[in-house]
Amino acid sequence: MELSALNSLITPSCSSLHKFAFIGSGPLPLTSLCIYQTAASFSRPSQHSTTENPVEVLNIDFNPKAISESKQLCESLGPNATGMKFQCSAADSPDLDLSSFDVVYLAALVGSTQAEKEILLECVVGRMREGAYLVIRSAERLRRLLYAVSG
Repeated sequence: MELSALNSLITPSCSSLHKFAFIGSGPLPLTSLCIYQTAASFSRPSQHSTTENPVEVLNIDFNPKAISESKQLCESLGPNATGMKFQCSAADSPDLDLSSFDVVYLAALVGSTQAEKEILLECVVGRMREGAYLVIRSAERLRRLLYAVSG
């Protein structure tokens, strides 16, 4: 659904979406793989001359084990995941450069409190280029399925 909404933003006067960053990708980057597989169809044929997928997805997570497992999975997928890149970094790291990305996803589980999420959101937006899109995922009701609700 998110990718369809992004695709609807592409017009003849705007460039295609090729570079995606996913902050909080975790050890199983299913959304990133969907982006990689689907976003290539959003490109206009004149914008890339080869049959290669022109899409790049940078998976970002602060957990080194999650990045390692994610990278290993994508390596086992071979050509189906050649555009998947990886970076171990916190969302608020000064070393996280998001200025070259067309779309930045911020996972629902990035930040544990509302205040922390707001601070991280400001950090992320401050590192994006003007005109890039930000997709914020939410787990408002889904979180209850993932974690036991106490009280």
